[in-house]
Amino acid sequence: MAAILVEDDASGWYESGVARDMAISRNTFIQCGEAVIQIVPHAPQPEGNVHGNITITGNTFDLGNGTAIRTRHTGNVKAEKNAFIKDGKNIPAEKAADIRQGASPFTGAVKRAPSRKRCPSAAG
Repeated sequence: MAAILVEDDASGWYESGVARDMAISRNTFIQCGEAVIQIVPHAPQPEGNVHGNITITGNTFDLGNGTAIRTRHTGNVKAEKNAFIKDGKNIPAEKAADIRQGASPFTGAVKRAPSRKRCPSAAG
């Protein structure tokens, strides 16, 4: 399940709208499974970008088996100064993101991940 999901449901429930000027910063995401941040509109045939001006900055992604960021039909996505970890090792931003279909090129300057403690499980 995505930790942050941004859709534009224009073909089913019609329960959300367009996102503009959104910032996601200073979070730690620990093994969320699939893509941690998904910005994926469900418009049947979008003409151009649906969402835009999304900034993803200063986050730490411990990926496990997933992808950090996935976007579709989204313009001006900036992902900077994020740390991406897989199997305990830092990986380049280009291997952690899946940004396409109308999205601006990924700008992913990678920083070293800070030391951190694993959050306790909610189950116990």
